[in-house]
Amino acid sequence: MDNIAPLNVKLKRCIIGGQMYDLVSYDDYIEQEPMRSNSTAIMEEYKGDNIVLPYRGKFSGQQVLPGIYNAGCIDFCVYPDENMTSQYIPNKIIDINNTMAMKDILEKEDVMARLDEPWITSPDNITKFPINDADQPEMVCLKTALNEKEIDFDKYSPRFGDNFPNDKRQLKNNGATLNIIKRFCEKCDMEAILTLRDKNQNVPNPIGREISVSLTEDYFGEDDN
Repeated sequence: MDNIAPLNVKLKRCIIGGQMYDLVSYDDYIEQEPMRSNSTAIMEEYKGDNIVLPYRGKFSGQQVLPGIYNAGCIDFCVYPDENMTSQYIPNKIIDINNTMAMKDILEKEDVMARLDEPWITSPDNITKFPINDADQPEMVCLKTALNEKEIDFDKYSPRFGDNFPNDKRQLKNNGATLNIIKRFCEKCDMEAILTLRDKNQNVPNPIGREISVSLTEDYFGEDDN
């Protein structure tokens, strides 16, 4: 493949918070307004560090996630808090440009595919799922439980079957459905309990007790009060 002519491409990619982004300059970001997507990001210098700011969509005045927001003729940048800044510093940037041969491009794409996996594997093959600031409570709970198990997640692939690659990608999302939670619990020897109860003592028409049901076992119960 070394004799294949270079392609006319120019692209930078990185991984932030378990998601792959196409890095563009601010000028390119302005020019490609109709083509912006949630995989677009710009790099900005912030307090001495080069951080990645993902495109977050339209600005409504109530944004809390770090990123760049569109407000018509102007843009707003929301920068991360000091304790979150490290999450927006890319560990690796893959630069694909028009001076590269096809062989080099394919090699870099393979590196990006591995970086895009929603976990980190330690030297002793323990899988750790990074918890992101945008993760919803149910996803934080699922990832935390999997991390506490200290397992080599790939060894569970026979339990998931042919759908294992797609199941893995679910952990890149910020939220999880009940079906996803049930599937991971059943395949990874965990039980999930759903509990419904009054939000507080002053709600109208209170339930008056807790009602719990297992999502993974034949269990239904309530508190003893």
